Amino acid sequence: MRINFRLALLALFLSTTLWVLVVNDQNPERTDTPDFSIPVEISKVPSGLVVMNTIEPVRVKIRAAKDKWTDLRIASFRAYVDLSRLGPGIQAVPIVSEGSDPQVRVLEVIPSTVSVRLEEIQERTVPVKVNLLGNVPFGYVYGTAKADPEVVVVAGPASLVQSVESASVDVRLDGISVDIDSAFHPLAADSARNTVRNISVEPQTVKVRLPVQQQVSYKQVGVRASLTGTVAPGYWVESVSAEPSSVTVVGNPELLAAINYLETESLSVDAVSSGVVQDVKIVVPQGLSLTQQQTARVRVSVSPLQTSQVVRVAPRVINVDPKLRVTGGPAYIEVVLQGPAPIMQGIHVDSLVVTVDANGLGEGAFSVKPVIVTPPAVSVASVQPESVGLVLAPAQVATPTPTSTASATIASGTSTSGPLRPTAEATPSSSSTPTAGLSR
Repeated sequence: MRINFRLALLALFLSTTLWVLVVNDQNPERTDTPDFSIPVEISKVPSGLVVMNTIEPVRVKIRAAKDKWTDLRIASFRAYVDLSRLGPGIQAVPIVSEGSDPQVRVLEVIPSTVSVRLEEIQERTVPVKVNLLGNVPFGYVYGTAKADPEVVVVAGPASLVQSVESASVDVRLDGISVDIDSAFHPLAADSARNTVRNISVEPQTVKVRLPVQQQVSYKQVGVRASLTGTVAPGYWVESVSAEPSSVTVVGNPELLAAINYLETESLSVDAVSSGVVQDVKIVVPQGLSLTQQQTARVRVSVSPLQTSQVVRVAPRVINVDPKLRVTGGPAYIEVVLQGPAPIMQGIHVDSLVVTVDANGLGEGAFSVKPVIVTPPAVSVASVQPESVGLVLAPAQVATPTPTSTASATIASGTSTSGPLRPTAEATPSSSSTPTAGLSR
């Protein structure tokens, strides 16, 4: 029996094509970008170089059958850059991505390239600097700290190594009452004592020795605020205080014997016209130390100078009954005012309102205390006289004069207010009734 290979191959092709069409119809392929990002691995960094920048995650465009999409995860893909052929500098490098499932094809990486900055690794020798933090307990003093070794080698990216000025070692003294002889890990630091990261230090530890001795000599002394400058004109420094008012000083007995107080750093009160509150450092002589607080809160009370001034003013009579008139009383009184100098400098006669209230008074002579209204912050120290004599008489009636008509006109010009003018004292009539609080 002869086999027709051509017909067999045609049949195989047709059956395969039919199978693919059926499969694609039931499980079609989908081309899309998954909704997640893939971290980029850095591969094959050349010796002596270091990557200085961070590479952001990327996304990939893929093609896969519909049933494969539900199983896709970040771990289903790998993205990396090959730096084996790069040198120092900033260069664009293609990103390679591949999937763990061969039936999932990566069509595109988004973005397709990334900028990579490579720097040479440098070494540098820097000194070890010991930073003493805090203070030893009361009654103890410490000497000079020494590091062994005194220099170390720092290594890392060239730009970072150049900024390193020292290897910093922090040693805390709080609660320390015995000599320190311990190993510490130094950290690379710049000129501002900020830690420079991504720098290695060799050796990784240094030994620090610091003598600590008990010091039994101590003394309680006062704290005195030091002021400079002159307050504003018309003001004076009323009081100065420092908190704490005393501190405990520890040190050499000979130095302590000559000290009875410590001063603060100078606090300027130049041209101030109000109180000042400020924290100021306490100045400690060399060779001595404080057990605790290093600053004092200085309070300066500044007040205006109190001055007095005599003002001669004419009182004004108010509330006179329309049927009466003022016929007698002193023309002026002397008022002694007291108040802050800046305000008193502007005081004049028009600054005061002095009135004599005749409300409720009838005909007669009365002794009335004047009412004095002063500017704010100004008070009346004394008044001479304390009371003024007030004489009220009936309002004058105009005398009729011959006219073409025989009518008489009554004057209505009653004085209701105005400065007191001396006149003959009037005698009250027997029908007058004194007003309460006034003397006749």
